[in-house]
Amino acid sequence: TPTESIREMETEPERGPDEELAANNVLMSGNMEFKNGEKYPVFDTPLYRDEIVSITFLYTLDDVPGNAWDISELQNGSVLAWAVPNGKYYDLYIAGEGGVSAPEKCIRMFAMYENLEQISFNDCFFTSGTNSMKLMFHACSSLQELDLSCFDTSYVTSMQQMFDYCTNLRSVDVSSFDTSNVMFMNYMFYECPNLKYLDLSNFDLSGVRYYDGFMSKGALLNGEPWMEVFE
Repeated sequence: TPTESIREMETEPERGPDEELAANNVLMSGNMEFKNGEKYPVFDTPLYRDEIVSITFLYTLDDVPGNAWDISELQNGSVLAWAVPNGKYYDLYIAGEGGVSAPEKCIRMFAMYENLEQISFNDCFFTSGTNSMKLMFHACSSLQELDLSCFDTSYVTSMQQMFDYCTNLRSVDVSSFDTSNVMFMNYMFYECPNLKYLDLSNFDLSGVRYYDGFMSKGALLNGEPWMEVFE
């Protein structure tokens, strides 16, 4: 009926993660030099990394609080972050319209979040333009599970130390990783003593040149010495 047609026309299209829409919502780099005994900020915010217990990515800027920080690469308000108290820690939220695009260098992006227990990417963190994931989750010693099934790693050349010293990590989903361009995997899972199983069935290791210390000395992966992965 005409009334039903008008209602259909007025219905808003379903919203969700949209990589094309998020292409200009580039997150600032998290890279910085680490020195023993220092505390490290959460991007350019007043918070420190050891104060964060969870990180959640969102694909809309609706309902962003007025005290949110601009953490976009271009400082144009396209990526905003805010924190909500959670006991003595904080839950960190990062949002962009359609999602958030990772910078070309994700070096140390989430490193040293030592009290971080959960990262929810919610299919709205886009990594197709990322070249380096070196040290990306370095020393996230409280993380037990990590779902990276939404990561596009087809452009990545370095995964060096990507998860090293994630000492409580028990499960990480890397089953969708495209490693066809990766050269560096050295120390990728070094000192991850609780990580016993990985689905590497889609890994293309033909271009990997550096894999020393991929896991710690004597570590078993899927019940076998980890070195056998590269044989």
